[in-house]
Amino acid sequence: MTKAMAARGVAPIVHPAVPLASAGRAPETGSEEQPTHVRTRVVPPSGKPGTILHRSALLTPYTAETIAEDALRAGRGAGLDLTVAADATAADVARVQEQFAWLGNRGVRVNVRRDARPGAEHAAETEQRPARGRTAGR
Repeated sequence: MTKAMAARGVAPIVHPAVPLASAGRAPETGSEEQPTHVRTRVVPPSGKPGTILHRSALLTPYTAETIAEDALRAGRGAGLDLTVAADATAADVARVQEQFAWLGNRGVRVNVRRDARPGAEHAAETEQRPARGRTAGR
């Protein structure tokens, strides 16, 4: 800490926070699960007006929370369709299903499936597809 920082009552935050953030954590290894790439679609309940919301992202905890909030905001009877890559394992599909299963208790229909198209083919199609009205989050 510099004298100027001490005079202002300011301490450096970066150095003390680094050991605290890693305290009690096991060293990271290559065996941790990689986030699964998902495409999602939130459909409003039938008969109710609303926007169909599309997303495509790695399924991190933050992204999962955002997707769940989108589905809950759509209301009871809404649908959440999640599509994982064609090369995703059965374990990946099961993990995604388990992660969002609780939404069923809140009135949201959850459907998880594996994409039938190879990833490269889909990526090229997504880049060329024009944006359509009534979609968001692409």
